Amino acid sequence: MSEFPDGLLLKILSFLPSKAVVTTSAMSKRWKPLYKEVKTFRYDYTLPNDGTFYIFMLFIRSRSSVESLQLKLNQYFLSVLIKPLVDDLVARSLRELRIEMLYNYFELPKSLYFYPQLETLKLEKPSLVDVPSNFSVIGLKKLHLLSVRFSNDESMNNLLSICPRLEDLVVRRSTYTNVMVFTIDDPTLKSLSIDNSYGKSRPKVFMGLGLMHLL
Repeated sequence: MSEFPDGLLLKILSFLPSKAVVTTSAMSKRWKPLYKEVKTFRYDYTLPNDGTFYIFMLFIRSRSSVESLQLKLNQYFLSVLIKPLVDDLVARSLRELRIEMLYNYFELPKSLYFYPQLETLKLEKPSLVDVPSNFSVIGLKKLHLLSVRFSNDESMNNLLSICPRLEDLVVRRSTYTNVMVFTIDDPTLKSLSIDNSYGKSRPKVFMGLGLMHLL
């Protein structure tokens, strides 16, 4: 593998947890500088009382550029810690953010509302705090809502309404999802994917869907 070109090795490293990526620097002189060029980061916070998140934040702050970040967080994670991390990512040209949070409350950091470079946002299993309708995620083109719980149908619709350039929308519904009717009114939308069969059983109430101006 050490004979592979840098581009291929960096592609391989982009699929590994960031902790493992840094570890490869100890393999040989060939691998030592490679981790510094990786722009995709993955952090898995699955153990309670794991203090490595603070080390990870320091590591992110040492990067000059971060294009993609994937976070997997458990119920012990304090969601308020996401805000300073996202603020640091915004300063490093973040383009893709994925957050998997096991049924904990999550609020979109306000820095995302004023940041035009973010193109992809993927949320999985969070309880999303009410989304304000007076902001705009102006650069967002891809939005994936995977088993996301909203306070009500209106909060879900508010999220869609503040994405004026949305092109790709993916919705996965589960028994955890509480929105009954998704109203989609996005004239820029080009791709729509809806999965209503997640898990072993379908929800008791079938999801309603309203489509307007879908191209």
